[in-house]
Amino acid sequence: MDHCSSCLSCRRDRHGDRGGAATAGALGLAASAPFDRILVSADFNRMPDDLVDQLGAGGRMVAPIAGLMTVIDLREGKMQRRADAGRYSFVPLRED
Repeated sequence: MDHCSSCLSCRRDRHGDRGGAATAGALGLAASAPFDRILVSADFNRMPDDLVDQLGAGGRMVAPIAGLMTVIDLREGKMQRRADAGRYSFVPLRED
């Protein structure tokens, strides 16, 4: 089967599969950082600094923070944050 430039298999071949299992009580995969993109599906009550620190230059994180869908971009070493006007409901993140 031929693959295209956007299929998951081809991207893994080009960039390597940096997926892995997260450790309980840890946010993200710091040992595999930096990441271009981070997508979070559990709500934080605060800015997840541990995850922001795992973004590479030009990286983007999308995460629900205090019920607001928030986009964090890391540009020239500075964090730029914007929130969607809508309200969302996500399962809360447990930090044990």
